Amino acid sequence: SPTSFGSCPNLSNILFGQGSSYQFDGNAVYRGDRLVFVLPTVRSYSLPSTVSSIESDAFDIAVDLTEIVCAGNANYASYGGILFDKECSRIVAIPLVIKEVRIPNTITQLNGSVFSNSKEIELFYWEAPSIELVQNSNLVADKVVFVCSLRMEA
Repeated sequence: SPTSFGSCPNLSNILFGQGSSYQFDGNAVYRGDRLVFVLPTVRSYSLPSTVSSIESDAFDIAVDLTEIVCAGNANYASYGGILFDKECSRIVAIPLVIKEVRIPNTITQLNGSVFSNSKEIELFYWEAPSIELVQNSNLVADKVVFVCSLRMEA
């Protein structure tokens, strides 16, 4: 569990014994094709193309993380530094210190609780003509300074 390392904000290296099913790449810990957690010192994280699943708390101790990048992964996509499922219909992870949140027009319903750990959000944009905030929408309202509909030009 990454929370076991939560009191180690400067954690930058992990060594596993020979034969361990865990691997460390300098930024995160993996178990096979599953992302277990990202280290607290990582600012920008690139999800490898080999990752097919992610622990629900994999980003919980990544307290300096400002963006998640995902290129060439068959299961996930990134947009504006946020990690989505491949169809961009569900938010998988939001960096804890991201300042601007951009939600693509593929999201029309948003659960406000996905922002519960994000402390730095200043601007919130969405591209959909309308968006329905459900469950814990007050968490979004508490963090949003400016809300607008944004159209992206290709």
